[in-house]
Amino acid sequence: MEIKQMLLTPSKFTRPQTKIKPTAIAWHYVGNPNTSALANRNYFESLKVGKKNSKGNYIYASSNFIIGLDGEIIECIPVGEKSFCTNQANGYTISVECCHPDSTGRFTEATYNSMVWLGKYLMQKYNIKNNIRHY
Repeated sequence: MEIKQMLLTPSKFTRPQTKIKPTAIAWHYVGNPNTSALANRNYFESLKVGKKNSKGNYIYASSNFIIGLDGEIIECIPVGEKSFCTNQANGYTISVECCHPDSTGRFTEATYNSMVWLGKYLMQKYNIKNNIRHY
């Protein structure tokens, strides 16, 4: 499989370039059905300037990887750099966001197959033993 590198611009809101030693992979679903990996990556990129939520707080959000509906894999932040995806686990996880077609959160077969491939690849390459499901 191919991993397409489309790194986020360094920013304190998305890619702070803080070094980490990952010991787990955190798996997420994107929560916005029927969107593409590229659209989600571009959303993260748009946050680099410092956008605020409805409560007036800055949004800190990103992921190391995003897997799309057709199984495409985009790398947004290099492994070994912190992403803003898992709150307390940001300092030790590789975060993977996974697209889904509808509100059930179920993945397409292509997405699932890429998840399995990427998980195996990352676990072998970085000697990772733990996986976390993040909601």
